[in-house]
Amino acid sequence: MSTLRGAHAMKSIPCGRVVWILLCILVLPGSIDLSTAQMSDSVAVDYVSIRLKDGTVLEGPVLLEDDGQITVEAQAASGTIIHKERVEKSNIASLSHLSPADRDQRLATIAYHGLAKYQLDSQSSLPPAYYDLAINEGFLPFLQKYPQAMESATVSNRLAEWKSERSMVASGQIKYRGKWMTTDEADKLTASERAQQVIQDARALMAQGQFDAATERLAPYYSAPQSPQLAVESRRLQGDVYRLWVSSLQTFKDQLGKDLEASKDRVARLAEARSKAQSDYDQARAKNQGSNVRTLGDAAISGQTAADYFRAEKQFGDEQKRESALQQQLDDTVQKLRDVQQSQDLFATAYPPMELVKETPPPRTNAVPPPPPPPPPTFLEKAGEWFGRNWIMAVGVGLLGMWGISRLLTRA
Repeated sequence: MSTLRGAHAMKSIPCGRVVWILLCILVLPGSIDLSTAQMSDSVAVDYVSIRLKDGTVLEGPVLLEDDGQITVEAQAASGTIIHKERVEKSNIASLSHLSPADRDQRLATIAYHGLAKYQLDSQSSLPPAYYDLAINEGFLPFLQKYPQAMESATVSNRLAEWKSERSMVASGQIKYRGKWMTTDEADKLTASERAQQVIQDARALMAQGQFDAATERLAPYYSAPQSPQLAVESRRLQGDVYRLWVSSLQTFKDQLGKDLEASKDRVARLAEARSKAQSDYDQARAKNQGSNVRTLGDAAISGQTAADYFRAEKQFGDEQKRESALQQQLDDTVQKLRDVQQSQDLFATAYPPMELVKETPPPRTNAVPPPPPPPPPTFLEKAGEWFGRNWIMAVGVGLLGMWGISRLLTRA
């Protein structure tokens, strides 16, 4: 029935009125959103400083304001802490609106602290995508939005540093432990450091007598194509492990053999002592049982022989157990020694010693060329050199010549 009424009502509305209503329905949400956005933008640029009557100071953009209250996005700790603060206007002692320049500077300071999350690593380079993120979403937007801010010079310097490192990474360089190098150089350095750590760990385990653990540490690197140095060192050190292992087991086996022989001798002596104590005990007990008159001394002798027999029996039993334990330990050591020697032989066959092939260094292209040969000496230089060697003779010839000339002039 209601459906029929709705249809009848639609028929009673003129067609033009229906079109106008539909247009209003379509346009109204967009106009509402636009007006809301404009109001939000206009409110967001209103940056205020509020001093409350209790002395508290609040700074930040205005989010909402009416006749009785004002809500601001209060900034604290240089903008690193942000919270909404609703203030009753009756509690406000003073309220000032910041100028656009001051507002931009405050916002720039807050944004600058947000850039603290972008930090270069002094020891290693970063993925290219992270450089792009910091440059395109951090430093460049800051400089475009706050070109006149006090922090713009610092941000420009940081941007230059990030771009420089980004160019180094793009060219195939990598920062490893604070030094820039190629990827191949970094891989070689990493392999060398890993080799040193593996060898150091294995040596520490050897010093503690943990030969099984040292072998497990070295075994994965006997054939390490990515690190020939590690393969060479692991094979050499594993050979030392086996030699020290065999020597230690051999020494232990020899000591166990000596201890076992000494225990067998003690067992034989304790067996004799037990037989004698049992004989004494049997005689004392037979004497007491065959005599009708028992004295206090006979009872004491009987008790002493019994105590001696039980003590000898216990000592004999304890030493037998020790002999058995030594024998078992010796058997286990002999078996372990055989296993280790077999492993040593298999290792020597499968992994013979290696030597690193030294790479021939490439010829130096920037070597300083040898200096050109000096020019030949001139006639004057040769004459000066001859005169320096024969000046006495030259002076004598000169004097003789002058004397001859003077004689000729005198005759004339």
